[in-house]
Amino acid sequence: MSTHSTPEEHGIEKVLEEFSKADMLSLIKQMVQLHPDLTGLIEKTQPTAEKSQCIPINPELYRMKVAEIFYTTDRNTWGSEGRAAGPLLDVKDIGDDYVQQHDYDDTNLLQWLKERYQARGNVAGALEMANRTFRAYPLAATIERYREIRQLAQQLGRWETLRSEVMAYLKQSHNTSLQIEIALDEGQIELALALLQSEKQTKNRRKGPYGDDNFDVGIKVAKAAEESHPQESIEIYQRYVETRIEWRGRENYRIVCQYLTSVRKLYQKIGRSDAWTKYIATLREQNRNLPALKDELAKAKL
Repeated sequence: MSTHSTPEEHGIEKVLEEFSKADMLSLIKQMVQLHPDLTGLIEKTQPTAEKSQCIPINPELYRMKVAEIFYTTDRNTWGSEGRAAGPLLDVKDIGDDYVQQHDYDDTNLLQWLKERYQARGNVAGALEMANRTFRAYPLAATIERYREIRQLAQQLGRWETLRSEVMAYLKQSHNTSLQIEIALDEGQIELALALLQSEKQTKNRRKGPYGDDNFDVGIKVAKAAEESHPQESIEIYQRYVETRIEWRGRENYRIVCQYLTSVRKLYQKIGRSDAWTKYIATLREQNRNLPALKDELAKAKL
């Protein structure tokens, strides 16, 4: 009998070597749930009143388990779906139990569960996982994940209610940047402008005219508002011009010139070329001791 491990066994051993004691205890419990006959191999202990600790799950082991189920199931014979369904549902039940604990930060696992639900046509389950992923931690809330929740909820006719819940969550977590992105994504330019204005910095502008959390989204608002709200767009660009100049450096000055080009076009669009002439002259005078800026302005023909 060969003593050499298979590639699959070697992969499992490599994963297990990185496990802590707590991870191993959690894994054993999950193995017993999948294979109750293993219970006899484990010495029984007295129950304690202490609440069991929620141990992070390792999704890689379950990916390998699912792959093994599909690999060892003969899909060319009658009843193969039923033979595979039982073990697959056991894995799913473990994932469901884990998610219901509400104590996790593993977005990879949630993403995996969402994909499994989608593969089975379970839109409600996929929506639940997408929603949990969105709220897993602050940076997990992105415009892409918001769109995914919207798309799934619309399929179920639940978007109106769920949208209110999502927006309440973003407001509570003070995630103005994503609220602005959502407003832009849904064509609510005036709302985006109002949200951006609420973050306007009057003292410490080193972090940007609307704070460092909203730095990139502010320019998105300016671009989106050019057609419908040109004056507001001009004012946003001008605030970024001042910030970039204050930061110094040629790279910032080059970006300043990009903003100024947009400002000039907008002034011309609203028939205020005189205001542009006055503005750029004042800007040059205020920064006459910055030769690199003057050089970049000349290159951009500003």
